[in-house]
Amino acid sequence: MKLFKNAGVPNLQKGALPTKVDNIYKVLIDAIDLHTNGTWKLVSDEESETRNTDLSEEENENEEDWEDME
Repeated sequence: MKLFKNAGVPNLQKGALPTKVDNIYKVLIDAIDLHTNGTWKLVSDEESETRNTDLSEEENENEEDWEDME
């Protein structure tokens, strides 16, 4: 739970962390739902998206340098 809170999950930013199992379960399920629907993104997700975009741009640039060998 502390890892989720440190990762910035919105539903864990205010108040104390829950201690009862059913409450912990609910908070973690909500955190996963927030990630799935795009409300909350992990920093590593954002970095990988940026890297993928950069790679795509580099691939396009490299393709322009190639000549067709027909």
